Amino acid sequence: MIKMKKIEKENEGVGGERKSEKDQSWIPKMIKKRVCTTFVEDSSSSGALCQCGGPRDIHASITTDHVISQWDSEEHTSEYPTDAFGQLEFAGAGRRNSPFLRLAHDTPPDNVYSLMTSQWGLPIPNLVVSVVGGEGKEKVKPWVREVIRQGLVRAAQSTGAWIITSGLREGVGRCVGEAVRDHCATASSLSQAKVIAVGVAPWGLIYQRQQLVNPQGSFPARYYVHNMPHECSCLDNNHQAFLLVDDGSVGHRGSETMFRANLEDFISHQRTGIWGSGSIEIPVLCVLIAGDAAMLERVDLSLKNTTPWLVLAGSGPAADLIAAILKDLNIPLSPPVSPTLPTAAEESRKSASVELRDQVREKMKKHFPSETELEKLVDQALSIYHNRDLITVFHGDQEGRDDFDRIILRALVRAAKRDANDPSEYTEELKLAVAWDRVDIAKSELFNGGIQWRYEDLEESMTDALVNDKPHFVRLFVENGLNILDYLTYHRLESLYSSLSDCNLVSSFLQRRLQERVGLVGSQTRLALHDENDSFKSHATTLTTPSAARDLTLYEVSRVLSEIMEDVCQPFYYAPLGVEQGWASRKAMKHVNKLLRTESVYRKQRCMSPWIALFIWAVLQNRREMSIYFWEMAGESVLSALAGCKILRELAKLETETETKLSMKELAQTFENLAHDVFSECYQSNESRSFKLLIRQSPVWGSATCLQMATAADARLFFSHDGVQTLLSEIWWGDMDSNTEVWKLVLSFFLPPLIYTNLISFKEQEKNEKPEEFHQGKELDSVDGAESLADVINTEDDVEECNALRGKPEASKAITLKRPFLLHRWRQFWFAPVTSFLGNVLMYFLFLFLFAYILLVDFKPPPPDGPAPSELVLYFWVFTLVCEEIRQTFFVGSTTVLQRMKLYIQDIWNKCDITALALFILGLICRMFPWTYNFGRAVLCVDYVVFTLRLIHIFAVHKQLGPKIIIVGKMVKDVFFFLFFLGVWLMAYGVANQALLYSYDSRPGWIIRRVFYRPYMHIYGQIPLDEIDADKRQERECTDNVTLIHQGAEPCPQSDANWLVLILLSVYLLVTNILLVNLLIAMFSYTFNKVQEHSDVHWKFQRYNLIVEYHSRPCLSPPFIIISHLHIFFKRVIQRLPSNKSQHFRTIPRELSKLETETETKLSMKELAQTFENLAHDVFSECYQSNESRSFKLLIRQSPVWGSATCLQMATAADARLFFSHDGVQTLLSEIWWGDMDSNTEVWKLVLSFFLPPLIYTNLISFKEQEKNEKPEEFHQGKELDSVDGAESLADVINTEDDVEECNALRGKPEASKAITLKRPFLLHRWRQFWFAPVTSFLGNVLMYFLFLFLFAYILLVDFKPPPPDGPAPSELVLYFWVFTLVCEEIRQTFFVGSTTVLQRMKLYIQDIWNKCDITALALFILGLICRMFPWTYNFGRAVLCVDYVVFTLRLIHIFAVHKQLGPKIIIVGKMVKDVFFFLFFLGVWLMAYGVANQALLYSYDSRPGWIIRRVFYRPYMHIYGQIPLDEIDADKRQERECTDNVTLIHQGAEPCPQSDANWLVLILLSVYLLVTNILLVNLLIAMFSYTFNKVQEHSDVHWKFQRYNLIVEYHSRPCLSPPFIIISHLHIFFKRVIQRLPSNKSQHFMLDLKSKEASLLNTWESTLKENLLSTQGKKQRESDTERLKRTSTKVDSVLKQMSEIRDHDRRLRKLESEVEYCSTALSWIVEALSQSDLVKQTRPPPLPSKGIASKRPTFSRSKLC
Repeated sequence: MIKMKKIEKENEGVGGERKSEKDQSWIPKMIKKRVCTTFVEDSSSSGALCQCGGPRDIHASITTDHVISQWDSEEHTSEYPTDAFGQLEFAGAGRRNSPFLRLAHDTPPDNVYSLMTSQWGLPIPNLVVSVVGGEGKEKVKPWVREVIRQGLVRAAQSTGAWIITSGLREGVGRCVGEAVRDHCATASSLSQAKVIAVGVAPWGLIYQRQQLVNPQGSFPARYYVHNMPHECSCLDNNHQAFLLVDDGSVGHRGSETMFRANLEDFISHQRTGIWGSGSIEIPVLCVLIAGDAAMLERVDLSLKNTTPWLVLAGSGPAADLIAAILKDLNIPLSPPVSPTLPTAAEESRKSASVELRDQVREKMKKHFPSETELEKLVDQALSIYHNRDLITVFHGDQEGRDDFDRIILRALVRAAKRDANDPSEYTEELKLAVAWDRVDIAKSELFNGGIQWRYEDLEESMTDALVNDKPHFVRLFVENGLNILDYLTYHRLESLYSSLSDCNLVSSFLQRRLQERVGLVGSQTRLALHDENDSFKSHATTLTTPSAARDLTLYEVSRVLSEIMEDVCQPFYYAPLGVEQGWASRKAMKHVNKLLRTESVYRKQRCMSPWIALFIWAVLQNRREMSIYFWEMAGESVLSALAGCKILRELAKLETETETKLSMKELAQTFENLAHDVFSECYQSNESRSFKLLIRQSPVWGSATCLQMATAADARLFFSHDGVQTLLSEIWWGDMDSNTEVWKLVLSFFLPPLIYTNLISFKEQEKNEKPEEFHQGKELDSVDGAESLADVINTEDDVEECNALRGKPEASKAITLKRPFLLHRWRQFWFAPVTSFLGNVLMYFLFLFLFAYILLVDFKPPPPDGPAPSELVLYFWVFTLVCEEIRQTFFVGSTTVLQRMKLYIQDIWNKCDITALALFILGLICRMFPWTYNFGRAVLCVDYVVFTLRLIHIFAVHKQLGPKIIIVGKMVKDVFFFLFFLGVWLMAYGVANQALLYSYDSRPGWIIRRVFYRPYMHIYGQIPLDEIDADKRQERECTDNVTLIHQGAEPCPQSDANWLVLILLSVYLLVTNILLVNLLIAMFSYTFNKVQEHSDVHWKFQRYNLIVEYHSRPCLSPPFIIISHLHIFFKRVIQRLPSNKSQHFRTIPRELSKLETETETKLSMKELAQTFENLAHDVFSECYQSNESRSFKLLIRQSPVWGSATCLQMATAADARLFFSHDGVQTLLSEIWWGDMDSNTEVWKLVLSFFLPPLIYTNLISFKEQEKNEKPEEFHQGKELDSVDGAESLADVINTEDDVEECNALRGKPEASKAITLKRPFLLHRWRQFWFAPVTSFLGNVLMYFLFLFLFAYILLVDFKPPPPDGPAPSELVLYFWVFTLVCEEIRQTFFVGSTTVLQRMKLYIQDIWNKCDITALALFILGLICRMFPWTYNFGRAVLCVDYVVFTLRLIHIFAVHKQLGPKIIIVGKMVKDVFFFLFFLGVWLMAYGVANQALLYSYDSRPGWIIRRVFYRPYMHIYGQIPLDEIDADKRQERECTDNVTLIHQGAEPCPQSDANWLVLILLSVYLLVTNILLVNLLIAMFSYTFNKVQEHSDVHWKFQRYNLIVEYHSRPCLSPPFIIISHLHIFFKRVIQRLPSNKSQHFMLDLKSKEASLLNTWESTLKENLLSTQGKKQRESDTERLKRTSTKVDSVLKQMSEIRDHDRRLRKLESEVEYCSTALSWIVEALSQSDLVKQTRPPPLPSKGIASKRPTFSRSKLC
């Protein structure tokens, strides 16, 4: 041992490097080998072998004593210096050499361990895993291989472990080696060094061991194995080190067992400081795989040394036996056997019950049937069971391989703590677990039920977990006994806020508020020190210490929360502080400072809502998992989530760091989603209670409601929920049915008596209905089991309780009286918000009409001539609007006046109202004085524009217009960027252009005009080339004289650098009209596509604000609203009665009926409908691929289950466009479309044959071959398609003789079954084949329709005669007859197509938009025909016919929809027409606003209605297309012309002169109008068109194929003749249908009635293919990349998680190891001190455990030791 220390000292500092030959020359002196020196005859070998396994000739002596019957290594062997050591090189392995050593089995393990770590350079292990068992030639089970490869090696890599095996290339040793090899092949060099496989093998068992023998050492020894016998074993080349244990035997296993156990025990007592400050013992874990009966002794020995074991159940006999014993034996045994007591095993055996021994014996016989020493094995098994706490069983077939490394760590912790049950002993370990965030180990080892945790033990760790953001530990502590009510006091809450990081945004807010309060304390102290004595000075000094006023209090938290939450809820934490809500901040701070001088009793109080308080604390720090957990634990989930969303979004606005801001926004969106999802669950469970959730006032959140919080949080997704929208709709409609049509409302609005009829449906009144006042003011309370809110509200007890709470107990009986029906119905209608909205809209339009009338017609001069009475009415009307704005500002809400004003001014439309009213007042004042009259009129014109724009907000409630208004609002921001770039170029070009053309003209007004206005008009095509281009200038009067120019003369443009002017103009137009305008289009398209997806969500949010606005408004509209204002003033100010109407959003309406069209339900229905359509498409696809003819039969067979409907009929009704796009459906339609002609026939052949019918008898057109037994056409058309297996086409399976007979028999004409079989003549048959095909009918109709349009145009343009008797002309009479045939055809389509009732046919007919077009065209033609017959209406009739020609021409669009290329584009155009309507709405608003203002400024004295309409609507509309009459609008461009200001002459037809009083304003309005219309609206339309085109283009082919089916059906059902010859077919049809009453056979082409047997076979075939399809789809889904990636991702996540947990788990023993090392070092010092003392007998002290301890032994003083 002393020599070893010297060697270590010499080699100190050479770390990690393998030593040379000279460095290891000491090894033979220290390490010995064992050689058998006594031959003990082995009876089984006939005397040739010794019992050691060696032959006779190698033994030095031969015993003749027959008493020796058993060979013993200790007695019959001798020690010799080892002759095998050094480096081992495996031939052909291609890897670094491995150190090896041959040593005796009784070699001290300390020498070997020092050799391995110091000489061989193996790193000191952090864990030792000894793999035991699984030796020999038996094959290792596959799952054991996976456990070793995936779990064991990964655990070793994460912890820096040694893996000790047998080191042989067999069994488990080989598996471990291969696993280490695979790991090293992929891991980094650092990771490779952490995995050390050490082989401890018996020397006598190694094949070719003589290759290793070299007394001087082998550097290296080449080890080569070739043709090894099966019974031999060789070393595994994947191990990093080998210990070859020699006990003198040859070919025997188990010689290394005792040495291996001693080495493991020695290592387990070594310490290392590699994990941190304190050293810990190296944990050793034995892993048992399989094993024989002898392995039980090995396990028992290690367990007595308290070495933990991990048993792999299912791996082999010994492991299975131990697992079975631990699983099945539950009888408590005696305490664990002490290894120091020799009789412990016997006592344990005696104390065990006989029954238990019998059970163990039976299991022993089962696993080891051939063993003879059963009792010994039973004793060993019972001893093992005594120490079962040290054993962990791993079930490889049940537990995941990925968790093996965690199981290793858990087994170590479990073994280390098996005897302790006092939680205080685990406090430090718990703190470490919290610090490492290893909640998995804490759950399994510390909180597994074996330890009774006290509150005091968890309190400090709970604080650490909160401060350090460990939400999993917080959850664990709460689940294991920590009472949050006891934990969270107000003082601890203040401490938590004090722990906020200085870089946290909220911390800066808190410190700022704290400084304000501390500053107030300092000022109070300085003022008081002048008058008080020294004692007070001392007290004041104490007040300013950190323990008093400088501590953070809940008051600062409350102030920060109030600033964040604004006025949504009342302040937090005012109650415990004793602060009242209405106090000023200075008074409140003084109160808090005074409170802090005392004991501050509030700090010891429990927090009333601890989870909410912690939730707010976590949200303020943006802690995601922590805040979500506290939200889960807190009550009022929906409101709490919305509050968290509000806080985070407000903080995100103030945050400057981008990443933090994004994380806050993401967490806010998460809480909004949680609120949405939770409310969705509530809504699906119980509607009435969910509505109550929305509007109930929360005492926890300062009396806020969910709707209020959602509004403040801008939670648009939450507002889009169907439940919220349902509640809002019910409030919006009041007691009226929410499905009431708008026209009924409007009619009842103007005819109030209609509300007492059944025109409008009102909700039924409750039997015990209470008066409205209580209904509006009462808070809701639910009753379990109630089906609706009407079942749980407004009972008589509730009325009494409500009045008692109001302090009016006497009213509890009187209030139960019902109102009269007339009054009640009146209030139901007029008090509904929708009626208030409708009234405001109608009256607002009337207000705008009155305003426009005054500006255009009745704007009188200043007093005393004016204003006119109508203008006085307008003034009064605006006064009522002002009163309403005052009411909204000061009488709405429960906050302070300043907060109400702040909220009012935040709304952009309120700003618009203020602007409009301010402009009106300014214009009103100015128009009263002659010198400002014109300016006042100009201001009022601008004011009219502002009032008109208010219409946009009014119509925001519209379901289609609302989202588009939101999109327009978003696009306005893009316009500002466009204007910035435009302004830069405008100024650049304008200044340069002015300097080049008019440098001498210094008039400011003209400079501004030419620099800004004229370049701006260039964008719209108004380019004065006669000024800019010198070559286009005409002779005109102009001058260069500056004096004359200032007097008003026209300046002459300069021509010095005209080439540069033209270049600048070209560049300017390129940049503005090409670059910037297209940039704006791109921005609009991007904005539109981005916002369109969520525009519905934004609209629903704005809809709430609009409903709240009109709900709070009085029922009367301006100007009658003044009555309501007086009523409100009397009640609120004089009587001081609270508003009940303001409580509507804190109560629920009487009845809440579910809307029929809920967005989420609608979406889910659409998704399910699309799923079924996809299934139908896929199943039919399978059928079509299997058999085409049968699949065609599926499409047209009549189903008795579905009321004789066919697939095509059902697909048409279901609008299943995807189904119609299938090739099989289109193939069938093509067959029907082309009839008996070849579907590949060119169109020109059809047209040629149409005009030259004899060509059909030639080979120009190919017809399908006729069947041998061909049947007449009548049956062919009436019979449905029937398929035969193997038929190639439909022609192969129709019109057999049996079918004909069956058909006629079904028709009741059995006698015709033979006669009908006669064939038609060829000429007639071919004629019918051509002319009766739908494609021929279509072609004929198209050609004749073109001829009809040509005739119509010829008559309108050439041959339109005067009224009778001079006309009409013969050609016109032909046109009349032609139209008559068209009318007959429409009548046929209406009343003679289909099998339903006449009303249903008419309804179906009128639903088609093209049928409506036909009706419009024919109605206009009849009207024009009647009017043209009379002289006084002749011109009007001609005009009507001209319009009618336009309608007839548009019909061509539908005709050509069948075209494959044109059809999809026609569909896209139809979709875009809807976008045009939205464009026209916005255009109409701006058109009216600009037109009225422009007319009032230019021609205010021209009151001719026709010219007013022309100038208000027509001329501004033409401005869009560049028709801008600048000679009228721009006063500087007006030329001399005859005009007058005389009103009388103007009415007689004279030209009016435009006014120039406010021409500057006219030009500004023109510029703004062009910007909005030509830039904003036109580009908005382009963006909408682009979005629509991209959206529809992808599926346009599907839509076209669906429309193609309708067109084929239409022309298939039409007669073969075209108008006007169609009248012949009509007469034929009338004769057959009406007179003969024969059914139509042609209508049966799309239906097939099968026999029951054939229908059953078809259904079976379809079902079989459906099952095949579903099976294929399921297989594809399981094998899809998504599922594979999902499984792989799960495994990878588990691997990463386990690796992280292993690393963290290893750190758990730091503190314990440090303490144990300290104690061990102290004991070593004591032993050494006692050995040198005279008090005891001089004896040799026991050896020190290791070099590390001896060399690093500290020096202790006696005082310290004591």
